Amino acid sequence: MNRSCRRRGVTLIEVAASTVLVGLLLTASLKTTAAVTRWRAIGVERAKAFALADERLQEMLSHPYSDPESPLGQYLWVPLRYNRLLFDDIDDYHDYSESPPEEVNGVDRADYADWSIRHDVHRVDPDNLSSVIGSDQGVRRVRVTVTSPAGRDYVRTTYVTRDRIRSSAEYSQNL
Repeated sequence: MNRSCRRRGVTLIEVAASTVLVGLLLTASLKTTAAVTRWRAIGVERAKAFALADERLQEMLSHPYSDPESPLGQYLWVPLRYNRLLFDDIDDYHDYSESPPEEVNGVDRADYADWSIRHDVHRVDPDNLSSVIGSDQGVRRVRVTVTSPAGRDYVRTTYVTRDRIRSSAEYSQNL
């Protein structure tokens, strides 16, 4: 038989190499799809968390800076639980948490069944907003932390002065 008429075909090595190459490409595309799906879910979770934090922060900021019945804005906070309708100033929210989050009247929010929310209100030094102080110098740091069912924290912080001037809020999240 003439060597130039020899049949041309695919060798076993070529088949194996192409199978490995297709497998690698398929694995890479599946990992990319999984990552995109995960980040999309985190984005939805993030939006939901910040919506709750903003809603609660607006509720808090609708109250006076300090207790209307206490002299000189002193902390006369008593831990009132399970009924935010009784809160009459921002300080009443200090160290208050709910799991799951509730409406102001105490009814659980079905759309946040596995979530939790924490509130912190601290007096801070007007010259160093990261420094918590004991006496009232006219500035409070108001922080709302929403924790998702996956355990990620989403934090909304703002600063309130006695004159009700508020700084812009900062967002942070723990992924």
